[in-house]
Amino acid sequence: MASSSSPPSKAMANPRGLLSIYLSKTTSTIAHLNRLLSTTSHLDTTLLTTTYTLHLLHSLLTHRPHLSPRLARLTSSLTPLTSLLDELRIILRLWGLLGIYTWGASTYLHPPKDAVVKAITWSQVCACAVYQALENGAYLSSRGVMGWGKERVAKAWVWSGRMWMVHVGLELVRLGYEFSQFGSAGERMAEGKKEDVEGSGVVGGEKGEVVVVVGRDGEEKQRWERWRREVVVNAAYAPMTVHYSLEEGPLSEGAIGALGVVVAWLTFGKAWKETA
Repeated sequence: MASSSSPPSKAMANPRGLLSIYLSKTTSTIAHLNRLLSTTSHLDTTLLTTTYTLHLLHSLLTHRPHLSPRLARLTSSLTPLTSLLDELRIILRLWGLLGIYTWGASTYLHPPKDAVVKAITWSQVCACAVYQALENGAYLSSRGVMGWGKERVAKAWVWSGRMWMVHVGLELVRLGYEFSQFGSAGERMAEGKKEDVEGSGVVGGEKGEVVVVVGRDGEEKQRWERWRREVVVNAAYAPMTVHYSLEEGPLSEGAIGALGVVVAWLTFGKAWKETA
């Protein structure tokens, strides 16, 4: 009488085949991680994801009434680990002024065609330049590289946070303006004036021009998805910028971790897809 169970697959019957499949998948994943960590921007996104997740985890664990000795040791190790990762992100930004200079030079050579976008862009360039200079000075002085005193370092950290707040606030203004352009395009389309909308587009192109392409559902959907993602990311950043712009910020570690995880969830997935 024939057995009712199905015959084993070749992979199951061959341990070497199973090992090959496992190694192939593992190698593919590691290669993907290597591509992700090979560029500064994607590395920062990965560190951001890891750091804020650990901040949130540390906050949740420290508020538990009872922890096992092993879990208590893990919790205590999270603080120096997150501090190390936070510092690594600052180190990676030390040459950020070069990128800001390039951004400013590109804006000067190829100014945005839209006057509102142009004003916002220049304001962001200036805010980011001041932010980066203050952060660099504060960090290098805290490490004994520069000679700023403790009081000046403390003020530099606060004012760098305020410049970050300005940048994020301007980004939300830009996104609001971009939304108005989406709305104008939709209204003109409803009136049957496609020729007035085609190619006039959405704010936020590389040169700041207003570029909305109507009639291309895939492209328009991608723009809406990008816009929604950037709105949520900057809305999550906003209270964090307020926190870091004050000497005694109002947010707890758990709140900062939760907001950071929102940012990480949206940015890491994008970075992972870009390096697939």
